[in-house]
Amino acid sequence: MGRIKNEELYILDQTVSGNDRLIGSDGDDLKKTKNFSVDDLLSYIQANTPSDYVLPTASVSVLGGIKIDNTTLTIDGGGVLSVVAQYQPSGLEEITENGVTGWRFIGEIAGDNINRYYIGNKAIDAMQFRGNAIGLPDTPGLPFGTKSIDGIHFGVDNKDNATYNTLMLGTVNQTSAFAFSNIIGGYNNVGYGYGDTCIGSYNTTSPSNVNSFLTAIGHNVTMNAAFGGVGIGLAVTNNSNGSVVVGTSNTIWAGGGSASDRPMFQVGIGTTFTPPARWTSNVRKDGFTVKYNGQVIGDSLTTALIDSEATGRVLTTKEWILAKGYIDDAPSDGSKYVRQNGAWVVA
Repeated sequence: MGRIKNEELYILDQTVSGNDRLIGSDGDDLKKTKNFSVDDLLSYIQANTPSDYVLPTASVSVLGGIKIDNTTLTIDGGGVLSVVAQYQPSGLEEITENGVTGWRFIGEIAGDNINRYYIGNKAIDAMQFRGNAIGLPDTPGLPFGTKSIDGIHFGVDNKDNATYNTLMLGTVNQTSAFAFSNIIGGYNNVGYGYGDTCIGSYNTTSPSNVNSFLTAIGHNVTMNAAFGGVGIGLAVTNNSNGSVVVGTSNTIWAGGGSASDRPMFQVGIGTTFTPPARWTSNVRKDGFTVKYNGQVIGDSLTTALIDSEATGRVLTTKEWILAKGYIDDAPSDGSKYVRQNGAWVVA
């Protein structure tokens, strides 16, 4: 095929249409020089181009397409691709914040790493952040995490705002203790004191003195005293210094925490009901009380209850003796007498 180089003879046409002709060699006819239409060439190209072509998925070794998940990758209206920073799980890591060093759990979500106190010196903060109970009753407000020096913390959404040596295991607990608070369970709250312990759920210590050493075990146990004290049970309250309350829904001591007639051992036998989240006192009642001054009281014993007891081993009260008559009122003539209807009669 001859060459066409003379643009004066053959004018350059920069507007291509389907009716235009191209000169070339026919590879199927001994390479004879022929005219080819642009429409025919377009039809050939379209017929030999796959219509179901799919862009391959990109990989380390394959050039291909990627998907936008709007979580790790985003794209704006101008087609600009952006990478969203992610927190990588890495367990406990040594960190330095605010001039002190401790160890913190680094989780998979941003909330694990924000909304936290600066780490307490030499503390271990393995709390996971959820945040779904924030704003609900008994839930501490942000920030969460471990602030106490030498604190140890495992759980979810806990708040350790103590000064020293907190041990916290559980969910949605909180403390503002001075030192050595121990919390195991959920929704417990330890106030400003020394050596307080809550085990269970919805227990509270509100020490009247920093030298508190209070222990609450059970559910909805409230400790308001100091200088040692224990509450064990359901919906019991202890307001007496150095005392022990057990049982269910005891009566609340309203006198002074160090009064000479304060209860030192109290057994609650009251009733409870359960609104949302916790068992709460309904009727407060005691079965037995030992006071600091040595008095022992059967709080709920009555004459009728004593008389109705079948074994004969029931304790008697001053009230019952008065109702039955004094022993030293009996005649002393040598006969055997019994008390009937308020009078002594010969047996």
